[in-house]
Amino acid sequence: MNAPTLNHPRRIFHNGQQSGLEFIPDFSGTPDGKGELCSHTLGIPEFTRGVMFSDRKNAGSWRGGGNQFFSNILFGDYGNVLTPKRVFRGAFLVLQLNDGGYLSLLPVSSDRTMSWIQAEDAETLKVYSATLGTAPVEGNVPLVAWSKSESIYDACRKVWELALNSEFVKGRTDWRYKKHYHEVFTYLGWCSWEEYKKSLSCDLLVETARKIEQSGLPIRYMLIDDGHQQGIGEDVQLKSFAPDPEKFPNGWDPLMDMRREDGIKWMGVWHSFA
Repeated sequence: MNAPTLNHPRRIFHNGQQSGLEFIPDFSGTPDGKGELCSHTLGIPEFTRGVMFSDRKNAGSWRGGGNQFFSNILFGDYGNVLTPKRVFRGAFLVLQLNDGGYLSLLPVSSDRTMSWIQAEDAETLKVYSATLGTAPVEGNVPLVAWSKSESIYDACRKVWELALNSEFVKGRTDWRYKKHYHEVFTYLGWCSWEEYKKSLSCDLLVETARKIEQSGLPIRYMLIDDGHQQGIGEDVQLKSFAPDPEKFPNGWDPLMDMRREDGIKWMGVWHSFA
């Protein structure tokens, strides 16, 4: 079964208002086989260009290719930029409008559902709501916040204000400048992926830690990225939180023993729930 489509387009950008948050009141339904609840067509004004924070169409899984979100920069006319290849599972979209000003669109998630923007074809932009699960959902379901302004900065800030102050998000997150971060983030860090990709071993990482400390740079943490897992191959699966015994015969102990208050104080491990 496919997720139901709400057939009447929400011409929310032509109602004289400069901003708003769209949601489905008193929704009741069960996700389809993809975990999707519904999709809703958005009627948007014509635009000259835009920028999209989105997934890649060919990534093969939800939020795959996340490191390339900002690569989907859209330039051109309305007819050839709104394509499923370029606008796919978008988390934030800003358009420069033909009649001046900017329009920002932010899919809104709640504690029960998530949303994203997606192009069906060159003329149809939709917002999807989903759980990526199987349990039924009842109640108000958020879709997208939007804001128009002559200033791109105002358009972006307003749309986040709407989301943060909404019944769906309020109290569950906040502006970055109001957040308090762990001490580790006041220092530089080193990530194994940037230098070694998947070619890791315990001896290599221990030697790297020594070189980092000898450099005198204020690098206080190491992140062990991809390449430590057991069973790496074409069919990657998370089989254990322990590292590959061939590459790490003594587990994490040699690296943990490298920690010290006046040197590399923290060690982190990246896990993918593949």
